[in-house]
Amino acid sequence: MSLDGPGARRCESNIVPLIVPRGLPNHRFVRYVRPPVSSPGRESVPLYPLQPATRQIRVLVDTGTLEQSSVEALVALLTRSEIESCLVVQNDDDSPSDWMNALGIDRWYRFHFTTVDEAPRRGDSSVVGVEGFVGVDQVLGATGHFFGVYSQLDHHRGEVAAGHDELSIADRHRAAALASAAGTLGADVIVTGARTAGRHDVADNDIAISLSPDQFTRLFGHYLRITGNRDLEVSFGQLVGGGSYRRTHSARSVTDMYEAGIDASAPHLTAIRVMALGAGDQGLVDSSKTPAPPHTPVSGRVSSTRAAASWSPARAAAMLRTCSYPVIARNVGARP
Repeated sequence: MSLDGPGARRCESNIVPLIVPRGLPNHRFVRYVRPPVSSPGRESVPLYPLQPATRQIRVLVDTGTLEQSSVEALVALLTRSEIESCLVVQNDDDSPSDWMNALGIDRWYRFHFTTVDEAPRRGDSSVVGVEGFVGVDQVLGATGHFFGVYSQLDHHRGEVAAGHDELSIADRHRAAALASAAGTLGADVIVTGARTAGRHDVADNDIAISLSPDQFTRLFGHYLRITGNRDLEVSFGQLVGGGSYRRTHSARSVTDMYEAGIDASAPHLTAIRVMALGAGDQGLVDSSKTPAPPHTPVSGRVSSTRAAASWSPARAAAMLRTCSYPVIARNVGARP
């Protein structure tokens, strides 16, 4: 055994060297998601139940923290029928009209929290106000609460472990308030651009798991695998003369799903196919197995099955990356 760099031990053999890193991990693998907190009129059931069943993922979208570049990719997922989206803003922020238009929904939510010192108290806990709106009409008024002492303990632990905490106490308190709001709304997952997303050292991620857009994509991929869903892309449209249609692009096999993920994760493969076509390399072109795209139907509804490489990676990369990457998120556990 020998040392190789700071904080690592190397076990040498004649077969494969093994590097054992030291330090604390920042992320964990998700194989279980805690059922959302029970609320009046809503039955809380697990996202992955022991008995075969399927339900929507209820996703709280922290719109104020997400960059514009992530909106298009997220919309491709959030418009799927498997997901119920809850758009949320903080304090006096305006309604997320851009998101509402993109998702085609009119319901949104607002949570109220500034600092622990300014928040109303409920015993030793801080109260978070939650409001729900349909358009401009308020339809929900509720409260949640959290214990700020857990954030302080996490902050102190980070300072002790590394000499300083990467996250400020304000970051941790906001994450706690957002998790409280998610619990009040019965959300399974929070999608946020905050620095607290997906971290194991943020205690309130054990209440409602918060993920970055990329991490949520992988969680959704795990959901598709668990539920046996092979739909890679779902699109909707209006028919001439009235009515609507729903087009589904499905993988023919599990192998096709993984090939789709690889294809979407490496956009240059599409460029290679185009160059091969221009150079007359029919062998490489044929190997991509690209059928002609389906025509828009003139009536009724359609469901199409297509090879993995037959559609644009840029268009549906958000959902296709789910097929080839492991889930990088958190293993949610109990919190005292």
